[in-house]
Amino acid sequence: MGSKENKKNIIVLGFALFAMFFGAGNLIFPPYLGLTTGEKWFSGFLCFMVVDAGLAVLALLAVFRSGNKPSDLFNKLGKPSAMLLTAIITLCIGPLVSIPRTAATTFELAVQPLLPDCSSWVSAAVFFLVVGLLCIHPTKIVDIVGKILSPLMLVALAIMIFKGIFSPIKIVDIGVTTQTALKDGLAAGYQTMDMMGAVLFSTVVLTDITAKGYSRGHRLQAVGLSGCVAALGLFAVYGGLTFLGASAAGTISPDLGQSGVLLALINSLLGENGIFLLGIIVAAACLTTAIGLVSASAESFCALSGGKLSYRPLVIVICVISFVISNAGLSAIIALAAPVLELIYPVLVSVVILSFLPSPLCGKEICRGAALASFFTAVYEMADRLSGIGLGSEFLPFASVGLGWLLPAAFGAVLGGIWSRRVKQKRKQSCRAAC
Repeated sequence: MGSKENKKNIIVLGFALFAMFFGAGNLIFPPYLGLTTGEKWFSGFLCFMVVDAGLAVLALLAVFRSGNKPSDLFNKLGKPSAMLLTAIITLCIGPLVSIPRTAATTFELAVQPLLPDCSSWVSAAVFFLVVGLLCIHPTKIVDIVGKILSPLMLVALAIMIFKGIFSPIKIVDIGVTTQTALKDGLAAGYQTMDMMGAVLFSTVVLTDITAKGYSRGHRLQAVGLSGCVAALGLFAVYGGLTFLGASAAGTISPDLGQSGVLLALINSLLGENGIFLLGIIVAAACLTTAIGLVSASAESFCALSGGKLSYRPLVIVICVISFVISNAGLSAIIALAAPVLELIYPVLVSVVILSFLPSPLCGKEICRGAALASFFTAVYEMADRLSGIGLGSEFLPFASVGLGWLLPAAFGAVLGGIWSRRVKQKRKQSCRAAC
């Protein structure tokens, strides 16, 4: 493969990853994050960037280091746990939360402002008809997304962001602390679900780079470089959108919700013409993300079923289920996702980070110890918050920024390593005694 062709493939794949990651969640959360953090917007944005784009690229690389499919990343947790975690991630990033959210966002931000009499059912039906047709040919998805829809979305975003940046703006201090901004950035990063999406996107990416002739030894390098291209694009767009939200702090009420804040922000920057521009951005962003998610979800369920389920029927089923749930509305879907993400993300982050360590430091018992500790700590924190009786979870290290599970996960990994060492020593002693 020639150098020019290789660079072209990496750029196209990078734009495709950018478009797949930058979807409904990424469009509505950064402006809201900026609005609620005000002068501390950059601290919240950096945390958002690390949790969202940074962990998404790491997750994608982790899958390729572990094997050829998402479940390979979780094999050290045991086959039942690996299949369960993969299924939960697929359902969350697929037909239960993320895919319906793309259609709901398209309706609330693109269709309803321009066609107020249009039903959400009609909007969702057209949306998923287009998505389903494009997903029937999975080998063409990356090229369709990277060459056509991504540039369209970038042009529309650039117009909006440059208009906001070059307007006379003074960002005010609304009394938010740095710790609060970091915690808000973490929560917003969770809500985009891009790390989960990256695990499932790995199947689509693998299909594409294999079709382009990359050998196994060069796949990781190609994915890493493409991930850097995507991350740079995401950094620029996230930063611009968060800054736009921060510029409106104190003038737009957060009570409007994510979609309402974005509509008010666009209206103040570009007027009624901005609503039409927003429609282009939303339609492109949500459509590209939905294409990637539906295809990746179908591929994942194919793998989980051992080939018993076929790709095309799964695409149809996923689109139908997503179509029904999307009509619940954006706020309801976001509320449904929050508690699930708080429980699953700590486990996922722990496994991904450990996958990059040398073999002696990421054995089965170590991974299981870290995963169990992070999960039960997340359960404890959620129970404390919901009970309202004060169970003391706020005293966990880093709990103030939403990372109370971090040190327990490390402690669980250490305990797993100690347990593994003792088991090996007992086996050696038993072998010696038997001899």
